[in-house]
Amino acid sequence: MRAFRRGCIARPRVAPNLNDLDRDTLTSHTPAREVRDFPARFAAVADTADFASTFCERNGFSRQIASRLRLILEELFTNSIRHGYRAESASAIRIELDVLDGCPSIAYEDSAPPYDPLTRLAAPGHDVSADAPPGDGLGIVLIGKLAYRISYAYRNGHNRLSLVVRG
Repeated sequence: MRAFRRGCIARPRVAPNLNDLDRDTLTSHTPAREVRDFPARFAAVADTADFASTFCERNGFSRQIASRLRLILEELFTNSIRHGYRAESASAIRIELDVLDGCPSIAYEDSAPPYDPLTRLAAPGHDVSADAPPGDGLGIVLIGKLAYRISYAYRNGHNRLSLVVRG
């Protein structure tokens, strides 16, 4: 069983001296930025989940953090297909995973028409209940609860949403 400290990231294994560490041990505990492009197709949702799980495993994150990361990516990805592209597409969705503040961070980018999902979070009186019909903004509210440092920009024909998963 792994021991986790408060926050997101697991404690790396400590070796008596640097010579006792092999290359795999050193790289397995060094947070590293990972980038992948996925086709905007529902079948790729499982691939995004695998990408998130592998990233979390390599960087020592708990299963709870990995679940949050997968859920956020699934929401973003399916929203891009349903609401951004309005159908499956051969267009690429880029996902960059990194570590910020000891937690997983996401930079999510698609080339769908401009849409700032943060307006749904900031809209006064926009309370969404769990009974709301699909497409009523519940997913972005959920992301707002699971993440912080959320920012949006539209540049060079791409929507870019950045966030950090809460620990």
